[in-house]
Amino acid sequence: TARELAVWLAAQHDIGKLSPAFAVQVPALARQMTVSGLPISSGIAGTEERRLARHEAVSYLAIADWLAATNDVRPTTARQLASVLAAHHGLPPDAAAVNWVRVRPHLAGDGSWHHARVELIEAMTGATRVDVAGWRDLDLSQPTLALLSAIVIVSDWIASSDHCPLA
Repeated sequence: TARELAVWLAAQHDIGKLSPAFAVQVPALARQMTVSGLPISSGIAGTEERRLARHEAVSYLAIADWLAATNDVRPTTARQLASVLAAHHGLPPDAAAVNWVRVRPHLAGDGSWHHARVELIEAMTGATRVDVAGWRDLDLSQPTLALLSAIVIVSDWIASSDHCPLA
């Protein structure tokens, strides 16, 4: 179970990059996403509001909501697992920062953005061949969550490195 959790969480950690607030940082990407049916308000580019809508918070919301809604995972367990994604840059955003993003769907992306994230979450779940429903009642300790976060952080560093000795 620990290996499955670590692999699945590492696979899902950047799901929040599939959001208007992230995509608008690259104008050509934003235009292509809009043409593809993922609308982005051009008014968010370069704003402080956009900068505060960090992809870690969007990842947290996407995974916590998907786990609870689609797999009947206990809300506490869903939040625990999502906290690993929220912490993948070192420290997770606090509850206020996550709620701030939740109430600004023009930044996180609702509608077609939400559906695209769900499709990607489900594709990665299939690719990792895990049984998420089996995690319904997990109760993970703080040390376990810290270790899972560390694994995701190091995996992200390795995958992002141009000089990775494993590549």
